[in-house]
Amino acid sequence: GYTVPSADTTLYAIWTKARVLVDNAYYTFSITDRANKTCRLDQVVMTERGALVVPNTLLGYTITTMKDGAYGTSGEYVGVFVPSRDYMTSIDLSNLTSLTNIGAYAFFSTKITSITIPSTVTTLGRGAFWFATLAGTVNIPASVTQMTGAFASNSSLTAFTVANGNSAYRVINNSVY
Repeated sequence: GYTVPSADTTLYAIWTKARVLVDNAYYTFSITDRANKTCRLDQVVMTERGALVVPNTLLGYTITTMKDGAYGTSGEYVGVFVPSRDYMTSIDLSNLTSLTNIGAYAFFSTKITSITIPSTVTTLGRGAFWFATLAGTVNIPASVTQMTGAFASNSSLTAFTVANGNSAYRVINNSVY
């Protein structure tokens, strides 16, 4: 059986990866720095269709980066938001006050129609939103200094805006340079 520890017992656990349910999704994350209590978001699995609002912290660890997507040995996609890609209608990352990196292919082939990118993000990985069903306008924060093909194959996008103060990118004829 299981014994409940007394109130004066301190439990110690050494773990580097965890999974937690927050609102309508399970989040799997890896600790990147114990002292500063930061983590990398590895995967999100939604429990129901709808909007996803990603929390700033998971079990007290602040999300600072999102894992790159990757393909498994059988050719299946095993990125951050799979198998949730058909469940998400939009993703709001605005709560993430320390997120600096959205990994390559993180939102690959998701069915999202909108994304809110926090002003702390400096890097959008290659193909981060490749084949996503983004519609309307995408706003690139002033903080973004690196992105290569982040929005490739998004035929539903109608416009890009780049925030004032972004010295790395500008919009010319609805293309980001």
